[in-house]
This record gives sequence, C-alpha cells and structure tokens, in this order.
Amino acid sequence: DARTAASLTRTALPTSELRDALSKVPAKILLMAFDMCRSDPRAGSRDLGSNNLLGPNQARDLHIVPKKDSNGSGPQNVITLFACSEGERSWEWEDKQRGFFSYFLQQGLTKDAADSSGVVKTSTLVSYLQKSVYGAVSRDEGESQTPFAMLDGKDPSDAVLVTQAQPGSSGAVTTLPASQSGPFDEAMQQGFELYQ
Repeated sequence: DARTAASLTRTALPTSELRDALSKVPAKILLMAFDMCRSDPRAGSRDLGSNNLLGPNQARDLHIVPKKDSNGSGPQNVITLFACSEGERSWEWEDKQRGFFSYFLQQGLTKDAADSSGVVKTSTLVSYLQKSVYGAVSRDEGESQTPFAMLDGKDPSDAVLVTQAQPGSSGAVTTLPASQSGPFDEAMQQGFELYQ
C-alpha cells in the first residue's frame, strides 16, 4: 500500500529482509526474476522518472553474493533477472494479461531458449529474454524494455537451468550457431554492464 509513507512501511517487505533470507538458501543456483519497474511506488507511477528515489540502488539492494566456499551456507551461483534496464519501464502485455518479461521468461525456460537437446543455460536464456522482450515491447508499445541480468558465482553464465525443456522456437527469436553465440552473448552482457 504505497498511498503514504506510513502505509508503505507497514505493508512492504524491505529488500534487505528478502536479500538476507535468500542469501542463506543452500542451492547450487539461485535464480531470481523481478518483473517490475525500477521505480519508487510512492511516486504513483510505474514509470521511472527523474523523481525516482531508488534508481540503480534498488538493484544493488537485491544483490546476493554467492557463498565463498563449499562449507558455507547460501547459493553457489546467483542469477538475478530484472524485467528492464535502468531508466526503462516494465510493460504489461494486455493480450496475454501479464508482463512481457514474465511471459518470455516462461517461454524461454520451457522451450524457446533450449538448445536441440532441451538444455537451457543462463547465457541462452538471458540472450533470448533481451531479444524477445525488446522486440515485442518495441512492436506492441513503441517503447524500449531490455531485461537486465546480474550474474554472480563460479561461471554462472554456463549454469544449466533446465534439462528437459521442449526444444524448438516459436519464431520469436533467431538463434545464432553455437560457435557464434558465445562471443555474442558475452559482448551483449558487457554492453549492458557499460550501459548501467
């Protein structure tokens, strides 16, 4: 309830509480996906404007550092996916009755980001999301929305997220041959980090 500062304090979960709880989960991979705008709900808008009080700090507040050694508690790899990059809005897809990001996240994990043997890796999922969400929002809304990923741990970009996906594409994205996709994904990630 973001009507007032007091109601927001009573009804909201502080990011630090969420971060602290999730940082103790003993998992090989912790995948977090946030289908939301990076804006202050007290501003009364889902847009990220110049009056935004959170800005890039919101992403930092949700950042979880993987455990340092095999005896520690907490995740070994942390993959954090945001629906949009800084300065963008997270759009709702009226035809699907959900966010563009959450729709393509589900599609990517179940089939569209899978290789020919049904394996979905972080790098292919991130690339798929960035291309698909950007293209659909640009086409339907005339706006920009590019998902942003934070990858932490021991080689999280090669982490296998799904092993039994139904390989095949709905035509929403064109995939590169395996020999070319690695350098492309790496360059794409570096570009988004520089942009941030």
